[in-house]
Amino acid sequence: MLNKIAIFDSGVGGLGTLKLLVKSRVAKEIIYYADNKNVPFGTKSKEEILKIGQNAIDYLTSLNVDLIILACNTVSSILSELNVTIKVLPISDYGILGLSQIANNQNSLVVATKATLSSGLYQNACKKYNIKADFISPISFVPIVESMDYSKASEDFANYFNKNNYDYILYACTHYPFLEQEFKTYFPKATLIDPAKILAQTMQDEFFNKDFKSEIIIDFRASKDTKILKDFYERIKNV
Repeated sequence: MLNKIAIFDSGVGGLGTLKLLVKSRVAKEIIYYADNKNVPFGTKSKEEILKIGQNAIDYLTSLNVDLIILACNTVSSILSELNVTIKVLPISDYGILGLSQIANNQNSLVVATKATLSSGLYQNACKKYNIKADFISPISFVPIVESMDYSKASEDFANYFNKNNYDYILYACTHYPFLEQEFKTYFPKATLIDPAKILAQTMQDEFFNKDFKSEIIIDFRASKDTKILKDFYERIKNV
């Protein structure tokens, strides 16, 4: 079991990852840091994202954590260009692992932010695993999740998606699983792939400690406001 880890995201999206890791009991303390002053990241320039990512890495490294989880695909996609001195787990690695499990599928969908798609990360992975996929960036979804007004999402699905008979859909943004009911309704045939679940299972297999009985410490931090993080987490933690 790890002593202290950190999770970084632009806002509330990574709270789903936090919830899974708390249940997996992989660390005694988890720092959740959101740069919600700059949310959303996915519509920003690469230069802005590099600055955001480096600032977050430097800040969390200074807190003496065992490792950092980038619960943001947008920052994960440029991780190779950041200066990193400790172990960092990018959520995109687990998205790509999910794609490897559906190799040769010819009817998939990858939903991601504009910046993540611009990196070519998931397009290259699909090519590697002989997956024919559509790549779509539903730009309103992150703000919708941040505002917790999910009703707006249903109205937007028909605007973004021209077909609804995909075999598999990969969430390449940690905000999107909070719209899972809307995805299931619009894509009744699809199997939904959540990289955060793959990450949590992988970490549980390595770090789970059944003998640790204490309550896991959660330390919420943010560049703007932690209240929205705490309120959002209270709503989802037992769901």
